[in-house]
Amino acid sequence: MNKKNIPLTKDNYDFVSAALNYEFELALMLKFKSFKKCVSYAKKQSMLCGCAYSFATNIVHNFFMTYSDYISLGKKLNYDFKSESVVFPQNVNQAHQEQIGFQERQKLEEEKKKYKNFAKRLIRLKKKYTFSNDEFLIRPAENADELLAEGNELHHCVYSCYRNRYFGGDTDILFIRKSEEPDKPFYTLEYKNGHIVQCRTYFNEERTPEIAAFLDEWETFMKSKKSKHTKQEAA
Repeated sequence: MNKKNIPLTKDNYDFVSAALNYEFELALMLKFKSFKKCVSYAKKQSMLCGCAYSFATNIVHNFFMTYSDYISLGKKLNYDFKSESVVFPQNVNQAHQEQIGFQERQKLEEEKKKYKNFAKRLIRLKKKYTFSNDEFLIRPAENADELLAEGNELHHCVYSCYRNRYFGGDTDILFIRKSEEPDKPFYTLEYKNGHIVQCRTYFNEERTPEIAAFLDEWETFMKSKKSKHTKQEAA
């Protein structure tokens, strides 16, 4: 493109100045339409999405921001960008909102499936891990709300960092409680591959000797259960 091919109008200037930050998107558009038609498309889409009322540099700049998000998410959703109708949706903003809605529905379905599978797994976790003595008890976390409350109360990241790992079966999250306060967060434990990975209380403080002794008792209980189960299978 050069000055002979592109008349120096405000629309063209706005389009080029904005497009300089979106080289991939511009190249994709020019595969299907002339420069003039690309300018018209961008201007029309800017008006459709209400970008004319933004405080950005110019209305076309706002179009490219939305369009870039549409293209980026389209890649993740495996859109066919060899199709002109995909590259040039009739309403970019609406198409992008539909993408977001579709992605959210996908995530929701994945979460439902994950939690459905977890409900079955929780039965096994309870049977495997639940233990108590006169002072403390330990049990698996039962749902996401419990993890959120645990993290908020103890000021650590069990909900944000371990929620998906736990419900996806990558690790196990257990709660240690005082027997007299079974519903109050006290210690959170991560257990994986037969080993305690970490055990944290308020502000990620480590276990006290008292909690360490309880966990030794719990692990002994776990080993005795496993040994008993092995003998029963061998009989």
